[in-house]
Amino acid sequence: MSFFKLIRLPNLGIVVLTQYLLYYLIIRQALGNANIDPVLSDLRFGLFVLVTVLLTASGYVFNDIVDHKVDQINKPAKVVLGNKMPFQIAYWAAGLMLLIGFLVSFFLAMSLERLPYLSIYPVAVIGLLVYNLKWKGRPLIGNITIAVYCSGVAGILWLAEEPALKNLYQQDQNTYQLAWTVFFWYMLFAFFSTLIREIVKDMEDAEGDKKAGLKTAPILWGQRTTKGIVLLITSVFFVILAFFGWQFQEVFEQSMLAYLCFGILLPIVLSAVWLLRISQAKGFYQISQLWKGIMILGLLMLFFYS
Repeated sequence: MSFFKLIRLPNLGIVVLTQYLLYYLIIRQALGNANIDPVLSDLRFGLFVLVTVLLTASGYVFNDIVDHKVDQINKPAKVVLGNKMPFQIAYWAAGLMLLIGFLVSFFLAMSLERLPYLSIYPVAVIGLLVYNLKWKGRPLIGNITIAVYCSGVAGILWLAEEPALKNLYQQDQNTYQLAWTVFFWYMLFAFFSTLIREIVKDMEDAEGDKKAGLKTAPILWGQRTTKGIVLLITSVFFVILAFFGWQFQEVFEQSMLAYLCFGILLPIVLSAVWLLRISQAKGFYQISQLWKGIMILGLLMLFFYS
């Protein structure tokens, strides 16, 4: 149970669901409509998701190792390392997950005859290490890094199916453009929702981060300025989503518009109003949880794609 808490099992479930829905509802459907065979078989897709999960899980473990002292201040009741699990086991677990992830990536690259793509894995690992050791304590750059990674969970699927999608473009540009548009808009959704949530989490953890010598946005610029940044990003995100709903309402079922308005846009407005009224860590935690819910609701909107 302690290990599952360490690797954030519910979050890993969201990663799996994200890649599954995007792959089968968008990519596979578009390729199937044009009678084009996908690059990834069901088995290879499963291995592809496994690599993503292992990389994400190892990142969570390294994050808890690096943030151990800070977490003892911000959330002492939730600290696993040192209390329920020795650090040595955590190091070995993270290393083993990275090794298995690399071996599976190597197998996929060889079986697909796309060995140059294997370089993506070490680049992603190095990026996570640099984030945890250096960028996390800097204003916005750490938040943007995590947002890019979350967006990349979707983007890497498109890259994996690039040869088949090129064939789709040559045969049916309209279907290709439609699939890419939906994919791109979801990547934007993942980026903005993650970015906002990460900044809010920094506001929640400001006390412990300050004692640890970090320089996150709320520490360096103050809570009021950071709130303004969050509200600005939220406003841009709101406009993007509203434009998406208006521009592509014919692509989705009619109920999508109602879902977008009441299931996503309304909670976003509520989060902004709520943010203006609170200043305590508990309130920021509740807003970050609301944004986690918005992220899940945005993912489920893919079911309306037709």
